[in-house]
Amino acid sequence: MEATNMIMQPYHFLLKLSSLHFLSLTLPVLGLGAVIFVISIIGFLGAWKSNSILLWIYLIMLCFILIAILVFTVLAFIVTNNGSGHNVAGLRYKEYQLRDYSPWFLKQVH
Repeated sequence: MEATNMIMQPYHFLLKLSSLHFLSLTLPVLGLGAVIFVISIIGFLGAWKSNSILLWIYLIMLCFILIAILVFTVLAFIVTNNGSGHNVAGLRYKEYQLRDYSPWFLKQVH
C-alpha cells in the first residue's frame, strides 16, 4: 500500500486538474484536431493528384485558421490581462496573481 502511494504521489496534481474544469475542453480539442486532420488530407490529396481546386480549398482553409489563431490570441490577451501587475524588486517583469485576471476567467477557474 505504501509503495502505491509513493508511485502515485507525483501524479497527485491530476486530481486537482479535474476540479478546475479542464476536462470540459476535451471535446473541443478533439474536434479541432479532427478539423485540422481533414484540412491536411485535403492538402495532401490536392498535392498528390495535382488538383488545383483542392489546393485552393486548402489555401483558403489555412488562411481561415491563421485568422482564427490571431483572433483567439487577441481575445485571450484581453480576457487574461487587466494591465495590472505588481512590481517586484530585482525583477524586470511584473508579478501577476490570480486576482489580476478578469472576472470571467476567475469564474472559469473556480
